[in-house]
Amino acid sequence: MLDLFGEVPVLQTQREPRRNSTPKRPEQVDIGGLFPLTDSLSPERFTAVFHSGATAYYDALAPMALHKDIGIVADRLVPRVECLVRDYVLKGGAVFVDSGAYSAYKKWQEGKATSPLADFDTVLNTYDRLIADLPPGFASGFAFVMPDVLKQPERSLALLEKYRERILHLIDAGVNAIVPLQRGAQSAGQTAQQVFSILGTRNITLGIPSAAAAMSCADAATIRGHDRFHILGRASFGAKLYQRCYAVLEHNPGSTISCDANLLRKRTDELTELHHGLIDLVGDHVWQGAFEETELIYQVINEPGWMSRPQIKALAHFYGIRDAAVVNSWIRAHDERDDGLCSVLNTVDPEANLLWTFGLHDVFFSYAKEEMSALLRAHAVAELLSTDASGDDSQNPFTLPLDCDSDDEAQNEADFTSETELAEAA
Repeated sequence: MLDLFGEVPVLQTQREPRRNSTPKRPEQVDIGGLFPLTDSLSPERFTAVFHSGATAYYDALAPMALHKDIGIVADRLVPRVECLVRDYVLKGGAVFVDSGAYSAYKKWQEGKATSPLADFDTVLNTYDRLIADLPPGFASGFAFVMPDVLKQPERSLALLEKYRERILHLIDAGVNAIVPLQRGAQSAGQTAQQVFSILGTRNITLGIPSAAAAMSCADAATIRGHDRFHILGRASFGAKLYQRCYAVLEHNPGSTISCDANLLRKRTDELTELHHGLIDLVGDHVWQGAFEETELIYQVINEPGWMSRPQIKALAHFYGIRDAAVVNSWIRAHDERDDGLCSVLNTVDPEANLLWTFGLHDVFFSYAKEEMSALLRAHAVAELLSTDASGDDSQNPFTLPLDCDSDDEAQNEADFTSETELAEAA
Protein backbone atom coordinates (compact mmCIF):
# COMPACT_ATOMS: atom_id res chain seq x y z
CA MET A 1 0.00 0.00 0.00
CA LEU A 2 1.33 3.43 -0.92
CA ASP A 3 1.01 6.21 1.62
CA LEU A 4 2.25 9.80 1.68
CA PHE A 5 5.72 8.75 2.82
CA GLY A 6 6.44 6.12 0.15
CA GLU A 7 6.13 2.36 -0.02
CA VAL A 8 5.05 0.97 3.34
CA PRO A 9 4.22 -2.72 3.71
CA VAL A 10 0.88 -3.26 5.39
CA LEU A 11 -0.23 -6.63 6.75
CA GLN A 12 -3.75 -7.49 5.74
CA THR A 13 -5.91 -10.30 7.07
CA GLN A 14 -8.26 -12.16 4.82
CA ARG A 15 -11.93 -11.73 5.51
CA GLU A 16 -14.90 -13.73 4.38
CA PRO A 17 -16.85 -11.83 1.72
CA ARG A 18 -20.23 -10.57 2.84
CA ARG A 19 -23.15 -12.39 1.35
CA ASN A 20 -25.87 -10.62 -0.62
CA SER A 21 -23.86 -7.41 -0.64
CA THR A 22 -24.27 -4.94 -3.49
CA PRO A 23 -21.93 -2.07 -4.25
CA LYS A 24 -23.17 1.27 -2.98
CA ARG A 25 -23.84 3.99 -5.50
CA PRO A 26 -23.61 7.67 -4.74
CA GLU A 27 -27.02 9.15 -4.25
CA GLN A 28 -27.88 11.70 -6.91
CA VAL A 29 -29.24 15.02 -5.79
CA ASP A 30 -31.56 16.76 -8.22
CA ILE A 31 -31.18 20.51 -8.04
CA GLY A 32 -33.76 21.73 -10.49
CA GLY A 33 -32.22 20.33 -13.66
CA LEU A 34 -29.05 22.42 -13.51
CA PHE A 35 -26.91 19.32 -13.09
CA PRO A 36 -27.19 16.12 -11.03
CA LEU A 37 -24.79 16.02 -8.10
CA THR A 38 -23.38 12.65 -7.11
CA ASP A 39 -21.17 13.98 -4.32
CA SER A 40 -20.53 17.42 -2.89
CA LEU A 41 -20.18 20.74 -4.62
CA SER A 42 -16.59 21.67 -5.33
CA PRO A 43 -15.02 25.02 -4.46
CA GLU A 44 -14.76 25.73 -8.19
CA ARG A 45 -18.56 26.10 -8.32
CA PHE A 46 -18.22 29.44 -6.49
CA THR A 47 -17.66 32.51 -8.63
CA ALA A 48 -15.69 34.05 -5.76
CA VAL A 49 -14.35 32.95 -2.37
CA PHE A 50 -13.38 36.08 -0.46
CA HIS A 51 -10.62 35.59 2.11
CA SER A 52 -11.96 37.72 4.95
CA GLY A 53 -9.90 39.02 7.84
CA ALA A 54 -7.70 41.20 5.60
CA THR A 55 -8.59 44.61 7.06
CA ALA A 56 -5.10 45.16 8.50
CA TYR A 57 -2.49 46.34 5.99
CA TYR A 58 -0.11 43.40 6.17
CA ASP A 59 -2.94 40.87 6.42
CA ALA A 60 -4.23 42.28 3.13
CA LEU A 61 -0.84 42.14 1.39
CA ALA A 62 -0.51 38.35 1.65
CA PRO A 63 -3.72 37.25 -0.15
CA MET A 64 -3.26 40.07 -2.66
CA ALA A 65 0.20 38.80 -3.55
CA LEU A 66 -1.39 35.39 -4.14
CA HIS A 67 -4.06 37.00 -6.38
CA LYS A 68 -6.90 35.87 -4.12
CA ASP A 69 -10.24 37.57 -3.55
CA ILE A 70 -10.09 39.36 -0.21
CA GLY A 71 -12.60 40.46 2.43
CA ILE A 72 -12.38 43.54 4.66
CA VAL A 73 -14.66 45.42 7.07
CA ALA A 74 -15.69 48.99 6.24
CA ASP A 75 -15.77 50.40 9.78
CA ARG A 76 -12.18 49.28 10.49
CA LEU A 77 -10.52 50.61 7.35
CA VAL A 78 -7.66 53.09 7.53
CA PRO A 79 -6.55 55.30 4.60
CA ARG A 80 -3.49 53.14 3.96
CA VAL A 81 -5.63 50.05 3.38
CA GLU A 82 -8.21 52.00 1.36
CA CYS A 83 -5.47 52.97 -1.09
CA LEU A 84 -4.19 49.40 -1.14
CA VAL A 85 -7.54 47.80 -2.00
CA ARG A 86 -8.37 50.43 -4.62
CA ASP A 87 -5.06 49.70 -6.31
CA TYR A 88 -5.79 45.96 -6.09
CA VAL A 89 -9.15 46.40 -7.82
CA LEU A 90 -7.49 48.49 -10.53
CA LYS A 91 -5.17 45.52 -11.11
CA GLY A 92 -8.14 43.19 -11.56
CA GLY A 93 -8.58 41.98 -7.98
CA ALA A 94 -11.91 41.41 -6.23
CA VAL A 95 -12.70 42.84 -2.78
CA PHE A 96 -15.63 42.04 -0.47
CA VAL A 97 -16.41 44.82 2.01
CA ASP A 98 -18.55 43.95 5.02
CA SER A 99 -20.59 46.71 6.64
CA GLY A 100 -19.70 45.75 10.22
CA ALA A 101 -23.35 45.02 11.06
CA TYR A 102 -22.48 41.75 12.80
CA SER A 103 -19.92 43.37 15.12
CA ALA A 104 -22.33 46.20 15.92
CA TYR A 105 -25.07 43.71 16.84
CA LYS A 106 -22.72 41.65 19.02
CA LYS A 107 -21.57 44.76 20.91
CA TRP A 108 -25.20 45.72 21.53
CA GLN A 109 -26.02 42.17 22.62
CA GLU A 110 -23.11 42.24 25.09
CA GLY A 111 -24.20 45.60 26.52
CA LYS A 112 -21.25 47.47 25.00
CA ALA A 113 -23.41 49.63 22.69
CA THR A 114 -26.78 51.35 22.98
CA SER A 115 -27.96 50.37 19.48
CA PRO A 116 -27.67 47.21 17.36
CA LEU A 117 -27.09 49.36 14.27
CA ALA A 118 -23.73 50.07 12.70
CA ASP A 119 -22.98 53.65 11.65
CA PHE A 120 -24.27 53.16 8.12
CA ASP A 121 -23.79 56.80 7.12
CA THR A 122 -20.06 56.36 7.74
CA VAL A 123 -20.08 52.92 6.10
CA LEU A 124 -21.70 54.26 2.92
CA ASN A 125 -19.26 57.17 2.90
CA THR A 126 -16.46 54.59 2.94
CA TYR A 127 -18.09 52.76 0.03
CA ASP A 128 -18.30 56.01 -1.93
CA ARG A 129 -14.61 56.75 -1.30
CA LEU A 130 -13.53 53.31 -2.43
CA ILE A 131 -15.14 53.68 -5.86
CA ALA A 132 -14.56 57.43 -6.30
CA ASP A 133 -13.00 58.28 -9.68
CA LEU A 134 -12.44 54.66 -10.67
CA PRO A 135 -12.33 54.14 -14.45
CA PRO A 136 -15.55 52.72 -15.97
CA GLY A 137 -16.06 49.05 -15.20
CA PHE A 138 -13.66 48.76 -12.27
CA ALA A 139 -16.27 49.32 -9.55
CA SER A 140 -17.52 45.80 -10.31
CA GLY A 141 -14.42 44.56 -8.50
CA PHE A 142 -16.05 45.61 -5.22
CA ALA A 143 -18.79 43.66 -3.44
CA PHE A 144 -20.40 45.84 -0.75
CA VAL A 145 -22.75 44.53 1.94
CA MET A 146 -25.75 46.82 2.24
CA PRO A 147 -27.19 48.07 5.57
CA ASP A 148 -29.05 45.53 7.70
CA VAL A 149 -29.71 44.56 11.32
CA LEU A 150 -29.17 40.99 12.44
CA LYS A 151 -32.33 39.09 13.38
CA GLN A 152 -34.52 42.12 12.61
CA PRO A 153 -35.94 41.81 9.06
CA GLU A 154 -38.43 44.67 9.39
CA ARG A 155 -35.73 47.05 10.56
CA SER A 156 -33.44 45.84 7.78
CA LEU A 157 -36.10 46.62 5.17
CA ALA A 158 -36.56 50.06 6.72
CA LEU A 159 -32.83 50.69 6.30
CA LEU A 160 -33.10 49.81 2.61
CA GLU A 161 -35.87 52.40 2.26
CA LYS A 162 -33.83 54.99 4.16
CA TYR A 163 -30.68 54.52 2.09
CA ARG A 164 -32.39 53.59 -1.18
CA GLU A 165 -30.91 56.42 -3.26
CA ARG A 166 -27.38 55.82 -2.00
CA ILE A 167 -27.68 52.08 -2.65
CA LEU A 168 -28.96 52.68 -6.19
CA HIS A 169 -26.05 55.05 -6.79
CA LEU A 170 -23.64 52.23 -5.91
CA ILE A 171 -25.53 49.78 -8.14
CA ASP A 172 -25.50 52.24 -11.05
CA ALA A 173 -21.73 52.62 -10.57
CA GLY A 174 -21.37 48.87 -11.16
CA VAL A 175 -20.81 47.69 -7.60
CA ASN A 176 -21.91 44.18 -6.63
CA ALA A 177 -24.47 45.15 -3.97
CA ILE A 178 -25.14 42.33 -1.48
CA VAL A 179 -28.43 42.67 0.40
CA PRO A 180 -28.56 40.31 3.43
CA LEU A 181 -31.83 38.53 4.13
CA GLN A 182 -32.99 37.92 7.71
CA ARG A 183 -35.27 35.23 9.10
CA GLY A 184 -38.65 36.60 10.09
CA ALA A 185 -42.38 35.96 10.23
CA GLN A 186 -42.55 35.65 6.45
CA SER A 187 -40.46 33.42 4.22
CA ALA A 188 -37.12 34.40 2.74
CA GLY A 189 -38.73 34.34 -0.70
CA GLN A 190 -41.34 36.89 0.37
CA THR A 191 -38.66 39.07 1.98
CA ALA A 192 -36.64 38.94 -1.25
CA GLN A 193 -39.67 40.18 -3.21
CA GLN A 194 -40.02 43.07 -0.76
CA VAL A 195 -36.35 43.94 -1.28
CA PHE A 196 -36.85 44.03 -5.06
CA SER A 197 -39.93 46.21 -4.61
CA ILE A 198 -38.20 48.70 -2.29
CA LEU A 199 -35.12 49.11 -4.48
CA GLY A 200 -37.00 48.89 -7.77
CA THR A 201 -34.37 46.57 -9.22
CA ARG A 202 -33.29 42.93 -9.19
CA ASN A 203 -29.71 43.90 -10.02
CA ILE A 204 -28.47 42.85 -6.60
CA THR A 205 -26.95 39.84 -4.89
CA LEU A 206 -29.05 38.25 -2.17
CA GLY A 207 -27.06 37.49 0.98
CA ILE A 208 -27.95 34.17 2.63
CA PRO A 209 -26.80 33.65 6.25
CA SER A 210 -24.49 30.67 6.58
CA ALA A 211 -25.76 29.68 10.03
CA ALA A 212 -28.82 27.45 10.19
CA ALA A 213 -29.96 29.35 13.29
CA ALA A 214 -30.13 32.53 11.21
CA MET A 215 -31.99 30.95 8.28
CA SER A 216 -32.94 27.34 7.64
CA CYS A 217 -32.26 25.64 4.32
CA ALA A 218 -36.00 25.19 3.87
CA ASP A 219 -36.49 28.93 4.25
CA ALA A 220 -33.68 29.69 1.80
CA ALA A 221 -35.32 27.31 -0.68
CA THR A 222 -38.41 29.56 -0.86
CA ILE A 223 -36.46 32.08 -2.97
CA ARG A 224 -37.36 31.69 -6.64
CA GLY A 225 -36.04 32.98 -9.92
CA HIS A 226 -33.01 35.00 -8.83
CA ASP A 227 -29.55 34.76 -10.39
CA ARG A 228 -27.02 35.99 -7.79
CA PHE A 229 -26.41 34.74 -4.26
CA HIS A 230 -23.74 35.13 -1.60
CA ILE A 231 -23.34 32.93 1.49
CA LEU A 232 -22.44 35.29 4.33
CA GLY A 233 -19.90 34.34 6.97
CA ARG A 234 -19.08 30.77 5.99
CA ALA A 235 -15.95 29.77 7.93
CA SER A 236 -14.97 26.75 5.83
CA PHE A 237 -15.98 24.50 2.97
CA GLY A 238 -17.91 21.39 3.90
CA ALA A 239 -21.23 19.60 3.96
CA LYS A 240 -23.11 22.38 5.76
CA LEU A 241 -22.08 24.98 3.20
CA TYR A 242 -22.89 22.71 0.26
CA GLN A 243 -26.27 21.80 1.75
CA ARG A 244 -27.13 25.48 1.91
CA CYS A 245 -26.03 25.91 -1.69
CA TYR A 246 -28.27 23.02 -2.77
CA ALA A 247 -31.24 24.73 -1.17
CA VAL A 248 -30.57 27.89 -3.16
CA LEU A 249 -29.61 26.30 -6.48
CA GLU A 250 -32.52 23.87 -6.53
CA HIS A 251 -35.00 26.62 -7.38
CA ASN A 252 -32.58 29.07 -8.98
CA PRO A 253 -30.74 26.94 -11.56
CA GLY A 254 -27.79 28.54 -13.25
CA SER A 255 -27.39 31.28 -10.67
CA THR A 256 -23.97 32.46 -9.53
CA ILE A 257 -22.95 31.91 -5.94
CA SER A 258 -20.08 33.28 -3.85
CA CYS A 259 -19.05 33.23 -0.21
CA ASP A 260 -16.73 34.88 2.27
CA ALA A 261 -14.57 32.76 4.53
CA ASN A 262 -11.96 33.44 7.19
CA LEU A 263 -9.85 30.46 6.21
CA LEU A 264 -7.23 31.25 8.85
CA ARG A 265 -9.63 31.22 11.80
CA LYS A 266 -9.11 27.52 12.46
CA ARG A 267 -5.37 27.83 11.87
CA THR A 268 -4.63 30.58 14.40
CA ASP A 269 -2.23 28.44 16.43
CA GLU A 270 -0.41 27.37 13.28
CA LEU A 271 -0.17 30.99 12.11
CA THR A 272 1.15 32.15 15.49
CA GLU A 273 3.79 29.42 15.59
CA LEU A 274 4.96 30.20 12.05
CA HIS A 275 5.01 33.95 12.74
CA HIS A 276 7.07 33.55 15.92
CA GLY A 277 9.45 31.22 14.10
CA LEU A 278 10.09 33.88 11.46
CA ILE A 279 10.65 36.51 14.15
CA ASP A 280 13.24 34.25 15.80
CA LEU A 281 14.84 33.67 12.40
CA VAL A 282 15.25 37.37 11.68
CA GLY A 283 16.27 38.19 15.25
CA ASP A 284 17.81 41.64 15.62
CA HIS A 285 18.72 42.01 11.96
CA VAL A 286 15.85 44.36 11.13
CA TRP A 287 18.23 47.04 9.83
CA GLN A 288 20.12 44.86 7.36
CA GLY A 289 17.76 45.20 4.45
CA ALA A 290 14.68 43.84 6.16
CA PHE A 291 13.60 47.30 7.27
CA GLU A 292 14.16 50.26 4.96
CA GLU A 293 15.97 52.83 7.10
CA THR A 294 16.31 55.30 4.20
CA GLU A 295 12.54 55.64 4.07
CA LEU A 296 12.37 55.89 7.86
CA ILE A 297 14.90 58.74 8.10
CA TYR A 298 12.93 60.68 5.48
CA GLN A 299 9.76 60.16 7.54
CA VAL A 300 11.46 61.31 10.74
CA ILE A 301 12.72 64.52 9.16
CA ASN A 302 9.89 65.50 6.83
CA GLU A 303 6.56 63.81 7.53
CA PRO A 304 4.18 65.28 10.12
CA GLY A 305 1.77 63.56 12.47
CA TRP A 306 2.94 59.94 12.38
CA MET A 307 5.19 59.59 15.45
CA SER A 308 3.92 59.01 18.95
CA ARG A 309 4.71 61.47 21.75
CA PRO A 310 7.08 58.99 23.47
CA GLN A 311 8.99 58.60 20.19
CA ILE A 312 9.37 62.37 19.74
CA LYS A 313 10.42 62.69 23.38
CA ALA A 314 13.01 59.92 22.95
CA LEU A 315 14.33 61.62 19.81
CA ALA A 316 14.73 64.92 21.68
CA HIS A 317 16.48 63.14 24.55
CA PHE A 318 18.86 61.54 22.04
CA TYR A 319 20.01 65.06 21.13
CA GLY A 320 20.35 65.94 24.82
CA ILE A 321 17.19 68.05 24.95
CA ARG A 322 15.30 67.38 28.19
CA ASP A 323 13.62 70.70 28.93
CA ALA A 324 9.88 69.95 28.93
CA ALA A 325 8.96 73.18 27.14
CA VAL A 326 11.41 72.51 24.31
CA VAL A 327 10.30 68.88 24.00
CA ASN A 328 6.67 70.06 23.76
CA SER A 329 7.69 72.49 21.01
CA TRP A 330 9.09 69.51 19.08
CA ILE A 331 5.80 67.67 19.56
CA ARG A 332 3.81 70.67 18.30
CA ALA A 333 6.12 71.06 15.31
CA HIS A 334 5.68 67.41 14.37
CA ASP A 335 1.90 67.56 14.75
CA GLU A 336 1.21 70.97 13.21
CA ARG A 337 3.86 71.87 10.64
CA ASP A 338 3.62 70.64 7.06
CA ASP A 339 7.34 69.79 7.07
CA GLY A 340 7.19 67.98 10.42
CA LEU A 341 10.45 68.15 12.38
CA CYS A 342 12.54 69.35 9.44
CA SER A 343 13.23 72.88 10.68
CA VAL A 344 13.71 71.69 14.28
CA LEU A 345 16.25 69.01 13.35
CA ASN A 346 18.12 71.43 11.10
CA THR A 347 19.10 73.41 14.19
CA VAL A 348 20.63 70.43 16.03
CA ASP A 349 21.71 68.06 13.24
CA PRO A 350 21.88 69.94 9.89
CA GLU A 351 23.28 67.03 7.87
CA ALA A 352 21.36 64.39 9.85
CA ASN A 353 24.65 62.57 10.44
CA LEU A 354 23.92 61.81 14.09
CA LEU A 355 20.41 60.68 13.22
CA TRP A 356 21.69 58.43 10.45
CA THR A 357 24.61 56.97 12.40
CA PHE A 358 23.10 56.49 15.86
CA GLY A 359 19.64 58.02 16.21
CA LEU A 360 17.54 55.62 14.16
CA HIS A 361 18.92 52.55 15.89
CA ASP A 362 18.76 54.15 19.32
CA VAL A 363 15.26 55.63 19.12
CA PHE A 364 13.40 53.51 16.59
CA PHE A 365 14.67 49.99 17.11
CA SER A 366 11.46 48.88 18.86
CA TYR A 367 9.40 50.54 16.13
CA ALA A 368 11.45 48.77 13.45
CA LYS A 369 10.93 45.43 15.17
CA GLU A 370 7.16 46.02 15.30
CA GLU A 371 7.08 46.90 11.60
CA MET A 372 9.22 43.89 10.78
CA SER A 373 6.94 41.67 12.85
CA ALA A 374 3.95 42.86 10.83
CA LEU A 375 5.86 42.19 7.62
CA LEU A 376 6.73 38.69 8.79
CA ARG A 377 3.08 38.08 9.63
CA ALA A 378 2.27 38.80 5.98
CA HIS A 379 4.81 36.16 5.02
CA ALA A 380 3.26 33.68 7.47
CA VAL A 381 -0.26 34.37 6.20
CA ALA A 382 0.90 33.89 2.61
CA GLU A 383 2.55 30.61 3.59
CA LEU A 384 -0.69 29.24 5.02
CA LEU A 385 -2.84 30.58 2.19
CA SER A 386 -0.54 29.02 -0.41
CA THR A 387 -2.56 25.87 0.19
CA ASP A 388 -5.90 26.81 1.70
CA ALA A 389 -9.20 25.19 2.50
CA SER A 390 -10.62 25.92 -0.96
CA GLY A 391 -8.07 23.57 -2.48
CA ASP A 392 -6.16 26.32 -4.26
CA ASP A 393 -2.44 25.53 -4.33
CA SER A 394 -0.35 28.62 -4.98
CA GLN A 395 3.31 29.50 -4.72
CA ASN A 396 4.20 31.73 -1.78
CA PRO A 397 5.65 34.87 -3.42
CA PHE A 398 7.44 36.03 -0.25
CA THR A 399 10.99 34.84 0.40
CA LEU A 400 13.17 35.23 3.47
CA PRO A 401 16.80 34.14 4.00
CA LEU A 402 17.65 31.14 6.11
CA ASP A 403 21.14 32.24 7.16
CA CYS A 404 20.44 35.07 9.61
CA ASP A 405 22.85 33.59 12.15
CA SER A 406 25.84 33.50 9.82
CA ASP A 407 28.83 35.86 10.01
CA ASP A 408 28.60 39.64 9.64
CA GLU A 409 29.59 39.66 5.99
CA ALA A 410 26.86 37.19 5.09
CA GLN A 411 24.39 39.16 7.15
CA ASN A 412 25.26 42.35 5.29
CA GLU A 413 24.65 40.60 1.98
CA ALA A 414 21.36 39.04 3.09
CA ASP A 415 18.51 39.88 0.78
CA PHE A 416 15.44 40.41 2.91
CA THR A 417 12.09 41.20 1.32
CA SER A 418 11.28 44.86 1.92
CA GLU A 419 7.85 46.36 2.44
CA THR A 420 8.11 48.00 -0.98
CA GLU A 421 8.78 44.65 -2.63
CA LEU A 422 5.80 43.14 -0.83
CA ALA A 423 3.54 45.92 -2.04
CA GLU A 424 4.83 45.45 -5.60
CA ALA A 425 4.19 41.72 -5.35
CA ALA A 426 0.59 42.49 -4.41
